[in-house]
Amino acid sequence: RCIPLRTSLLDEEECRTVIGNICLRKGISALPKDIVDIIVILAAGDIKKLVNYVQMISSVESPDIRAFHNIFNIPPMRLLEKILLDTQHPSTQQKALDLLTFMLRQGYNYVDILEMLSKVLCRYEEIPESIRIRYLEIMNTDYCHITQIMPEIYLYSLFSRFAGGVAPPRDALGL
Repeated sequence: RCIPLRTSLLDEEECRTVIGNICLRKGISALPKDIVDIIVILAAGDIKKLVNYVQMISSVESPDIRAFHNIFNIPPMRLLEKILLDTQHPSTQQKALDLLTFMLRQGYNYVDILEMLSKVLCRYEEIPESIRIRYLEIMNTDYCHITQIMPEIYLYSLFSRFAGGVAPPRDALGL
């Protein structure tokens, strides 16, 4: 006999509770808040993903956010937040593109950057909602073109559009 089980996604508070319970039952210290926050965001309510992230990071002797990003090769949210903030002011718009160059040179995949960017834009309240919505609309409009052009060029173009047209660094384009 089989019993069909229907489940729904966990909300953020339920995710945090499950993470705490896993740590308690495994007899490990509570994970740092920044790691819990990113696990909640990445798992998006999926308990299997949640458990996998917790199991992996809890195997590290001293888990911290840097170790988390290294293990899962996920672009740092703080760096993406900084890039987004830098697109807001003409004096820092070039810094945004320089940080993007840094991320690409660190080996982060453009798809991972876009995925994390969409998650950051949905949650990062330091940028006004109207601007975050505009950025998400720009991403949505251009997303289908990503496979038609060089991915790195697309990322520079995307952040340039966020910044209102600042040119990407010449060395980033191989010029």
